[in-house]
Amino acid sequence: MMKKLLFLILFLSLGVLDTYSQNQNTTVYDFTDGSIITNKQSTDGKLTLAGDYSYHSTNYGLNLKVGQEINIQVDGSCIIKFLGSKYSSLNMLGTASTSGNLGEVYTKVEIDLVDTYEFVYSGEASTVNFITTLTTEGGSDVYLPSIEVITPEIPNGLPDVWDFGAAQLDETKFNNRLTEDAINAW
Repeated sequence: MMKKLLFLILFLSLGVLDTYSQNQNTTVYDFTDGSIITNKQSTDGKLTLAGDYSYHSTNYGLNLKVGQEINIQVDGSCIIKFLGSKYSSLNMLGTASTSGNLGEVYTKVEIDLVDTYEFVYSGEASTVNFITTLTTEGGSDVYLPSIEVITPEIPNGLPDVWDFGAAQLDETKFNNRLTEDAINAW
């Protein structure tokens, strides 16, 4: 009986954590199938490519040379996360049309296709621009399998609750983080 109770608590805790961790909106732009590269933009039209870029492979997706650009229209404050490659050798400079410089990062990562590098944008809706630049040692390529744009959920001032269904709580007074759909997904 105790084992069953512990398993129940474990699964409920995992469900709550899974539900809670989804309080942000994430858009993933995947370059590994080549469609964004061929069309020069994403299907939602928010990401566009500029320059002489090419498709590398199903593992590494987009291949950028020096001076090539990625532009992303964002709805407001967000984190733009790039999946990295250990074979990349250029810097990436980020700017926003409304707030200027987002910084410059070296695109080579330690663990290939696992490690990421990111830029943080704070502000209203804007277009963020990323351009590849030479490092002090030179460099030749950025290999880019995907980009994630993560927009945090804006709090509405209501307390978060995890209602296990004893009574339906008033949605004008509480943010119910444990929905019927989330429970049924277990």
